[in-house]
Amino acid sequence: MEGAAHLAAFAALRGGAGLVHCALPDGGGAQKPYAEVITVTVPGEDGQFGMAARPALFEQADASRAVAVGPGLGRGDEAQLLVRGLLGIDRPLLLDADGLYALGDKPELLAERTSPTVITPHEGELGRLIGRPAAEVAAQRLECARSAASRGNATVVLKGEATIVADPSGTAYVVPTGNPGLATPGTGDVLSGVIVAQLAKGLAATDAACLGAYLHGLAADLAAEDAVGTEAMVASDLFHYLPAAVERLKAGPQEESHEHDH
Repeated sequence: MEGAAHLAAFAALRGGAGLVHCALPDGGGAQKPYAEVITVTVPGEDGQFGMAARPALFEQADASRAVAVGPGLGRGDEAQLLVRGLLGIDRPLLLDADGLYALGDKPELLAERTSPTVITPHEGELGRLIGRPAAEVAAQRLECARSAASRGNATVVLKGEATIVADPSGTAYVVPTGNPGLATPGTGDVLSGVIVAQLAKGLAATDAACLGAYLHGLAADLAAEDAVGTEAMVASDLFHYLPAAVERLKAGPQEESHEHDH
């Protein structure tokens, strides 16, 4: 799903990353929807990542300030081996989607990392990771997010209504922004891009996750307030409102104007 990779990459730019490279396997689609993203073509087979891509991916990772792995990756055996290998890079790392799939039910694979780690699962992905049914995760979101954060020594962003950010220390935060318009394909990829941009700026994992998730939800709220609404919102709509979300946050709390009767 190359579209997922493209969405995450451009979201990283909109999130404030100065330079973004998007690694894609050769033999894939030739479309490049965002001219500002630098595409890096690595060895692949039938448009899929394989172990032949390992040297190029590691070289690219070493040259980056932060790395996001998963959106559009695929779930082949070799792709999963690649993900597990990339856990060893000494760079801030975000895992989403197929990157999480490669961990199976072993969040402990993340625990040995020394650089910041963020994972962004939805309820089904988190359930698979910690060995619990998705329905149980839905009923115990806070406890499950904390469990995964502790076992993986990673910051967990549990997506959904009232997104939760859980820190390995046991501290957790509820993201106050966002709306039902985010329940559409691709918004999770945009979230990954915005968070990895904050990691690239040097923020700690939990700070990056909280800021990224807040801006992501605020962009959706601004879109909903404008002409987009929530019923027909699509992931790429967020790109138009992320800059406004950043400026709104930079401006600080807004005082409400009050009209006085005379």
